[in-house]
Amino acid sequence: MSENAKQYVLAVEPDELLSLLEKKKEKLQQIIPSIERNFGEEYTDVSVFAGIDAFFSIFYKLLEHKQAIYAYDIPSNVPDLVKTHINTFHRERIKAAIPMYHIYDETAKDRIKYLKKIKYTFAKEGQHKRLSVLTTIVCGNTTLIINWNDNMRTVRIIDSGMADSARKQFDILWKIS
Repeated sequence: MSENAKQYVLAVEPDELLSLLEKKKEKLQQIIPSIERNFGEEYTDVSVFAGIDAFFSIFYKLLEHKQAIYAYDIPSNVPDLVKTHINTFHRERIKAAIPMYHIYDETAKDRIKYLKKIKYTFAKEGQHKRLSVLTTIVCGNTTLIINWNDNMRTVRIIDSGMADSARKQFDILWKIS
């Protein structure tokens, strides 16, 4: 109790302390079911990033999953766009023994040959006439959709269901490539 900036303390029976503790326990037990429902739910997020530096920032985070990385609908000009960073990324990926699978457009034959020589790296030519400016990259529960135009944008989707669907799409494309 506080009065005129002075504090007064009142002694209470020990049983009253136990009663207070019991009331707090009852309140906690009432909210635990809602906490348990939310605790098991997967975190979902959708974010949009602009520019090559932002892309590489989130691209490197894929290595934290320590799982295979799948990329498809990669235009042949992408190696030129990412050349300042991509070799460093591949070195880090290989050091972590993380495989990466690539499906490039039909005009990237030299890049595919080069990638096939790199450890833990697999590459194929995609379907003929399937030229795209959008690339999809999936790893773990994360899907990246990259628009390689002049105003480069990357959409990052953190969602297991979306990642599973993107991986299935990759599997279909890999089989027919």
